[in-house]
Amino acid sequence: MGISIKNSAQMTTMEKVFYVLGNIGSTNMFSLGLGVLTILVVIACKKWNKNLPGALIGIMLSIVIVVLFDLDKAGVKLTGDIPSSLPPFKLFNLDINSARELLSGALAIAIIGLVEAISIAKSISSTSREKINPNQEFIGQGIANVAGSFFQCFASSGSFTRSAVNYYSGAATRFSGILSGVIVAIILFFFAPYAKYIPMPSLAGVIMTIAYSMVNKKEMRKVYKVGKSDSVVMWLTFGATVLMPDLDWAIYMGIIISIALYLRDTNKVPVKILVPSTEAGGYFREREIDTVKTKEDILIVQIEGNLYFGSAYDLEHKLETLVDKARVFILRMKSVTMIDITSLDTLKVFIRRIKENGGTVLVCGVSTGLNSMLLNSELTDEIGEENIFMFENEVFASSKRAIEKAQMILKEKQPSPVKT
Repeated sequence: MGISIKNSAQMTTMEKVFYVLGNIGSTNMFSLGLGVLTILVVIACKKWNKNLPGALIGIMLSIVIVVLFDLDKAGVKLTGDIPSSLPPFKLFNLDINSARELLSGALAIAIIGLVEAISIAKSISSTSREKINPNQEFIGQGIANVAGSFFQCFASSGSFTRSAVNYYSGAATRFSGILSGVIVAIILFFFAPYAKYIPMPSLAGVIMTIAYSMVNKKEMRKVYKVGKSDSVVMWLTFGATVLMPDLDWAIYMGIIISIALYLRDTNKVPVKILVPSTEAGGYFREREIDTVKTKEDILIVQIEGNLYFGSAYDLEHKLETLVDKARVFILRMKSVTMIDITSLDTLKVFIRRIKENGGTVLVCGVSTGLNSMLLNSELTDEIGEENIFMFENEVFASSKRAIEKAQMILKEKQPSPVKT
């Protein structure tokens, strides 16, 4: 629209919108016309033939119009003079004090750069249905920034607009990024005097067209209907992007909210009671722990999920309700994906209470990694190595062996008949 916004870097998106609306009378009609023309050309090319480079055609057409009618003199802002050379190689000054001062800022830039690049890649991969490898992106971005530091480059990351333009222009392989860099270098060397005529409104039109096409409205409706947590993250980060002055804060907010919701959703431990079926086949039925009303001889307690400090209280509370409900407990831990020291201490307290009440605890479905943690935390000594049954490939194999051991323990604890 050709409206100049003072101190725009310190303004939020909404403040810029209100500023533009308040100064709508200052619109440069030539700028607006070039922007609208570029948008129409991009849309028309996409409808006529998807292989047509609509963005390039729109910008080239705008350059011709600018040159023919001297629109730069009418207030249309151009990209201006572009250096016709590549940045020179230069060794940087490696100073420990400077490194210490820059470390926190560099770390923030690195985190934002990586998160932004992966967000872009995931957004495009959801449309292209290609798999992404975050580690490969991290390594590639790291190498690029290390190499760029020898050429006085800014810290770089993936660009949402450039990636979107690249994808929607028909790029199919990673070579498109290399080719783009080569073409930019050629333009710098041979066509820099002509590139200065590119009108900024045309670039804005290309970006607006691509940005709108990247908004997946169907996916937004699905997120809103299906995932409550995902919906909260989506709308809060959307609001932060619009209302906060820096995109960095919106990214940080998205990360923090995602972690908070993850901790909230994982602070409950699924604990079930398994009851052996009387039918042939050796199957088990699941029951809720609150269905155990009387004291049983054997209780099979299945624990699932991530056992970490955030869920330790819930695990402690649920196990507490079972302390006096059986003579022998079998803890089935095949579905435990992770366990930390806090949860191990919770299990240790439970096992000691059972032993104090004259009961026994067996553990089955133990993976190699879990067994190593039981040994290192000395929990194996509390349980007894003979009472730990390792995971086997056959379904419920270790559970059945634990049941057999529990039955043997009960027989041993039965009082001998009194002789008369």
